[in-house]
Parts: sequence; structure tokens; C-alpha cells
Amino acid sequence: MRFTVDGIAYAISQPGRHNVANALAAIALCAELGVPAKARQLGLQRFKGIQRRLSLAGMVDEMTVWDDFAHNPDKLRASLRALRPMSRRMLIIFQPHGYGPTRFMLDELARAFSQEMRKSDVLTGLPIFDAGGTADRSISTADLLARVGGPLCLTAKSRAAALHEIISRARPGDAIAVMGARDDSLSAFARSIVRALRRRVK
Repeated sequence: MRFTVDGIAYAISQPGRHNVANALAAIALCAELGVPAKARQLGLQRFKGIQRRLSLAGMVDEMTVWDDFAHNPDKLRASLRALRPMSRRMLIIFQPHGYGPTRFMLDELARAFSQEMRKSDVLTGLPIFDAGGTADRSISTADLLARVGGPLCLTAKSRAAALHEIISRARPGDAIAVMGARDDSLSAFARSIVRALRRRVK
């Protein structure tokens, strides 16, 4: 992302307008503290981002695989808006993070996906991440996807099933993103998609 503030050019490696907004806040603070413009430019240019905030897991044959912490409607919207201009099509794998949050945000989550994804996109839902406890487990990912209009929606019973769907559908120009919170193994799943794509193109 490249932008100009008061005639000074800046560049950041993280995609999305939300990251530009974060950078603008950092620039304003540094300017207030008297940090020279050159130092501000270099600092932002060298910043590699935060783990699982649209982290690039890999690129294979013009297909990009992203690992992202997005889990609530606002974060999902920001990430989807960042991915859209970088892709011909988005293949999103979403794991809801807990039964309570999914139930509470059900309609807002569905609205975010419906409004930010295109008809050509694919949304694959993984089973809800179960953090244990006494949560009411009478809701499922299928309940969420049933409310989403626009993209093709698929419910995967397992990560293996989701991986099979993604690998069979992915093509050059696609952005593939694994989204969800609280489950540290999602990063490994994103990397497994990269490996499977590499095997496919050999």
C-alpha cells in the first residue's frame, strides 16, 4: 500500500485500507513526538506486520494463501476488502470461534460475508471451534452459512474435507484465506494448503 501525507510518500507491506488507517495514526503520533519524516518512512517500510493479520502463508502458481485472525464482522469486512482487489476470486475458509460468539454475532457475520463476497467467491465453513466449558452447542456452522447470500457456501465436516474442496477448486489468480481466532493450529492448516497446492502443480 502506497500513500502520501503532507507531500511525503509512505509505503507499507500490509494490504488493506485498515492498515493504512493504522499507519496514519502512527505517523500522526510520531510527528507529534518530533520523529523525522525519514525515520517515519523507514519505520513503516520495515514493519513486517503482526502474525495472523493477513499473513502471507505462501504463493503457488499465482495463487496466494493467507492466514488471518479475522473472526468478528468488522475484522472480516476489513480483511475481505483488502483481499478483493488482489484476487480474481476469494476462497475463504472460516472457523467460527466458539458457540456463544457465533450465536451472538450470527446475523452480523452472515451479513459481512454476504456484502463483501462476490458470487464467484467460495466460502467454506469449518466446524465451530470448541473451547470447552458449558456452552450451548445447539448451533453449527451450517446455521451461519444458511444465512449467507452471494458466494457459494460449503460446509466442511473436517479440515481434510475443506482442504480437498480448496485444492480441487483453486486456480491462478485466487486468494485463499484461512480465517478464525483462538485456534493456534489454523496457521499450520494454512501452510498445509500451500504444500498441497505445490504438490498439485508439480
